[in-house]
Amino acid sequence: DYQKQGVHFSLFKKANIIADEMGLGKTLQAIATAVFKKEIYNFKRTLVICPASLKYQWKKEIERFSFEKAKIIEGPREERHASYRNAGEFFLIANYEAVMRDVTIINKYAPDMIILDEEQRIKNYDTKTSHAVKSISKKHALVITGTPLENRLLDLYSIMNFIDTEI
Repeated sequence: DYQKQGVHFSLFKKANIIADEMGLGKTLQAIATAVFKKEIYNFKRTLVICPASLKYQWKKEIERFSFEKAKIIEGPREERHASYRNAGEFFLIANYEAVMRDVTIINKYAPDMIILDEEQRIKNYDTKTSHAVKSISKKHALVITGTPLENRLLDLYSIMNFIDTEI
């Protein structure tokens, strides 16, 4: 029931954070939210940004729990750029390092929604990764994390700045 509540809570918001312990279904909630937003808002593309080690896990989960297909963005620059341009899949999956290198082409074919997994990669406000991720145009955003928000207020501000670019 709490997973259904998480999806319902996220569905009609432009931006949201789902923070819960590992293994409690954050990925499933994110996938369901994106698929419902596709139906409700006619979204065409969702970009999942995650650590490189999780790309294939995301693809597996998307294709297991939805009828959607997912494309992993990888390979040389030209191949990655062609993937952003020509992907017919609703879900595109890229790791933080690729996003940092491809931010210009991503913005040219901007996703409707971004799902950000392992948000601690952008908590340092001054990193190149943080700036690149925050510069991507999007209509909606969903951050999922199993890592407690801690340490410095600036870390939380950095994450909130991704969700709401007007702060």
